[in-house]
Amino acid sequence: ATVPLLVDAAQEGGQQESDEGVDVSIDGAGMLLSLTYSILIPLVVGKVLSFWPPVLKFANSHKRLMKHVPAQCIILIVWMKVSGSVAKIAKLDPEMVLAAAAVAIAMHIVFLVLNALSSLLLRLPPPIMKAVV
Repeated sequence: ATVPLLVDAAQEGGQQESDEGVDVSIDGAGMLLSLTYSILIPLVVGKVLSFWPPVLKFANSHKRLMKHVPAQCIILIVWMKVSGSVAKIAKLDPEMVLAAAAVAIAMHIVFLVLNALSSLLLRLPPPIMKAVV
């Protein structure tokens, strides 16, 4: 299952208005569509462009720069999404923001541990294990 669909499943029945009047709901299908537009389509376009000789030549001559481009793109996506929600985030209690951040960090740690354990169980070679984890 993907995270947007897990978000939908996790919040079923729990969409209630809080005491502070902040109604929180997340549209998992909308999130999945947004992720498709912001991540999958650029990924496919980039992969197709990588076969074009001028792009291939540029990428080969700027390998060091090209290693950092994916991370920078992810940072920009997160920045755009957070910037668009500043007014809504400002209405939340700091404890709620910290709790959400803690849950997100915990989720990533769980994923890292699961990937590390599965890599060890499958006895993947170190270079592949490094890529998986």
